[in-house]
Amino acid sequence: MQPTHVYFLNIQIRDFIKTDKLVTSDYGLFWFDYEAGYDAVFCEFGSNRVKELNIPLCRGAAEMHNKTWGVMITWKYDDPPYVESADELFDDMVTASQAGVKYIAVFNYPEIGRYGLLTEEHFDAIEQFKDYVIDNPQNKSSNVQRIDYVLPENYGWGLRNPNDKMWGVWEADEESQKIWRDLNGFIEKYDYDFDILIDSYYTKFFANQHYVTLYFWDSNVYTFD
Repeated sequence: MQPTHVYFLNIQIRDFIKTDKLVTSDYGLFWFDYEAGYDAVFCEFGSNRVKELNIPLCRGAAEMHNKTWGVMITWKYDDPPYVESADELFDDMVTASQAGVKYIAVFNYPEIGRYGLLTEEHFDAIEQFKDYVIDNPQNKSSNVQRIDYVLPENYGWGLRNPNDKMWGVWEADEESQKIWRDLNGFIEKYDYDFDILIDSYYTKFFANQHYVTLYFWDSNVYTFD
């Protein structure tokens, strides 16, 4: 069954579907953004974001929906200068590229300087990254072992911390703490070289075209021959 979030989001964007390329940035509900009809979703790097979870969550959603994905580098601080340092920006862009993104964007607001948030050092880092991309051709995905962790059906958990909200409204449920521990174990073992899926029709019937091993939230493991 399709969650209410997807239904109402689809109503809002359906007039633009197939006439424009629809792109959005989100903090964790990437799977459901694709379900609603977006063509590309940008996961966020910044404060209160676990990039080692955001990458697998967004990349897995894009992979299973045959869509593209990207990274939006957002505020690191709640006060000026807001944005991370030039060195950190370069490192984040390299991480995004190595993870297989198609798009990288930098959130450059408010205008606290001549160029918004960005300084000459940030632009130098972007130039440096351009040279890095030329010298380091991108793989499609860092998930070379083709493994993923499968969340429960319609599990709209933000995954920013172990007590994050469900669908931005309800408290984390009885499964959340175990899932958080599981995923942190995956990070320790694989860094961001795994994907995260939602248990759904797509997962049941098409995961074998993309992955070798599925680790389910309820401790079941399925390996395709």
